[in-house]
Amino acid sequence: MAVLIFGFIALVVAEIYVFAQVASVLHWATLLLVIIMGAAGAWIVKREGTQTARRVADGFRAGRVPTEAVVDGFLVAAAGALFLMPGFITDVAALTITIAPVRTLARNRVIGAVQRRVTAKVAQSGPGPTFRVGGFGVYERPADADLRTHAPHDNDVIDLDAEEVFIDLPVAEIEPPRESPK
Repeated sequence: MAVLIFGFIALVVAEIYVFAQVASVLHWATLLLVIIMGAAGAWIVKREGTQTARRVADGFRAGRVPTEAVVDGFLVAAAGALFLMPGFITDVAALTITIAPVRTLARNRVIGAVQRRVTAKVAQSGPGPTFRVGGFGVYERPADADLRTHAPHDNDVIDLDAEEVFIDLPVAEIEPPRESPK
């Protein structure tokens, strides 16, 4: 937590220094430049965010987990947050994230990090069946695993009956049973 606070304070000091240096050259136009960069950033983030949302929806419609599009969405949202912060350093960082090849590199690093963490967590839980890890890759059961003790299920059949429930219908009060007329 202390590293985060120190990093934020260092970023604010660096932003003020860069702003002062640019202001010494451009004078009053510095503020106009910050406003223009913010507006341009909002337009870029809106455009990239719309394309990313479309890719996420297309992935779900196709019946697959759109992992890359979701990570792109988070990166575009991070760029939008950086554009909201006034200053040249954060604007340049946000603009860098919105460039497609740079975002692809960042996305691959994020997905790789998540894959490593998920695989490590699954490997810690012991041998088990082969399964997909939420679009982040495949965890394979070790070859030396004893399948008799780690079977994904016993061959028992569980028969379930389903009941249809309508949430939109009003719920009636339960009345006591009426006596039938004789």
